[in-house]
Amino acid sequence: MTVMIMSAISSVLLSRLSFGALFFPIPVLLASYRIGRTRTAVALQAVTYSIILGWEIIPLIPYFSSQNAAVLVMSLMFKLMACVMAAVFTGLRDYTRSMLRKMVISAIPVMVMGAAFVIWFTSARAQASVEILVETYEAVIPADFLRISANDFARIIVSVVQYGVVAVGMICGGLPIMFAEMSANRFNTVWQEEFAMMKMPEKYVWLFIGFWALFGLSAVAKLPVALGAVSFNFAMAMSMHYMLNGLSVLLALIRNRLPAFSAGTLIYLFFFASLIVGLDMVMWGVLIITGVLETWIRFR
Repeated sequence: MTVMIMSAISSVLLSRLSFGALFFPIPVLLASYRIGRTRTAVALQAVTYSIILGWEIIPLIPYFSSQNAAVLVMSLMFKLMACVMAAVFTGLRDYTRSMLRKMVISAIPVMVMGAAFVIWFTSARAQASVEILVETYEAVIPADFLRISANDFARIIVSVVQYGVVAVGMICGGLPIMFAEMSANRFNTVWQEEFAMMKMPEKYVWLFIGFWALFGLSAVAKLPVALGAVSFNFAMAMSMHYMLNGLSVLLALIRNRLPAFSAGTLIYLFFFASLIVGLDMVMWGVLIITGVLETWIRFR
């Protein structure tokens, strides 16, 4: 009980800090590994996340209106996605040991929430809210930032939100899960081997191809904006799963020569390399392509 209470308090406090907003699920995720019953672990997370989200929502209630809905939804949505993804991931531990499979399933609610947001965000009724969001960003962006007007740059940010909401939500939920998994299993050799042998089901490659093809078609054929944005978000979600698959392949190849090399070491290297502009895009692309090609080519 002490572990549960302390982990809940730690997560709530982390959620209130700017630098801890991305990692607040970690304490309750780590506590979940020490709790024998999955239902109890999920209940702990449900209570903790309800407190965190309630703390965010209650002060905003007086300011909620149809005009500023976009700003308020944006301030809450990614935390909600992280909470849901972490809780679903924990709830799946009695059904499968595969981390990749649990990641794929726990990302489904994030994809659904992201699609619903995009459909609303691109609708006519949301345009007043979108304009307020643009004005909000414009107010904090310096004039002629990067040699373009503040208004144009604010609209670029809004476009990135529209096309990247699912990817950002998966990062908010996936990073805490990854760090918690690494910490809890750093001495677990079985988990290390399982991580090195993770593989996406072969049939999922058609979802990857289909979503990217639909996005390409929507851009060429001038299909509705919502369709293009949803297909791009889903394509990015599948790409992130295949990136994890590519990391698994890389770990397996490294462990063939260095058996003591751990998944945690690789993921930390991957995380810090992702902060290097230029290297990040190349590395992500290589890992995604590797994960996809493993559908037809045996790398390990």
